[in-house]
Amino acid sequence: METKSQKKRQLSFVWAWVLTIVLLALLTVALLPRIKTAVSEAKVGQIIHSGRQEPTVRVASVYFPLYDESKQFWQLHPFSVPLEGDSLRHGLIETLLDGPPASALAQGAITFIPADTLLLGLTVSVGVAFVDLDHHFLASHPLDLQNEGRIAQITKTLLTQSSIKEVIILVEGQILEQ
Repeated sequence: METKSQKKRQLSFVWAWVLTIVLLALLTVALLPRIKTAVSEAKVGQIIHSGRQEPTVRVASVYFPLYDESKQFWQLHPFSVPLEGDSLRHGLIETLLDGPPASALAQGAITFIPADTLLLGLTVSVGVAFVDLDHHFLASHPLDLQNEGRIAQITKTLLTQSSIKEVIILVEGQILEQ
């Protein structure tokens, strides 16, 4: 048999649940217009109905060397390239690793970065970009024996981003001494 105390506790529990449900219903009714407005302004419905968001295409500069006849020297020149996707910085480095675009090749641009080089990671912290590349980055190049040209290509390209103040290059996780 249930005691009066147990019945009272059960009744209190039921009333607590009923009160909670009523309060949630009132809050929902009161806040529904604000929720609808926020969802509408954020255009969440359009994204959900379209199934996907259109990729973001931006134009950025990457640096490739051109031979300067008057100075008899390879000089880095910016070339504008379209970059698709969310990570502009990764796109910049991947574009460098792919080599000069057709417009740059038509002007005589080359790259000092060896063709098989892979990007292992890219992190930016407090204005410092850490670019981790695989061992192919150190492969010999007849026009860049000290690796200065390839380092300059990456550094100058990333420094076009206002949030980056310094670039540190790593090879297979080890800082490359410059």
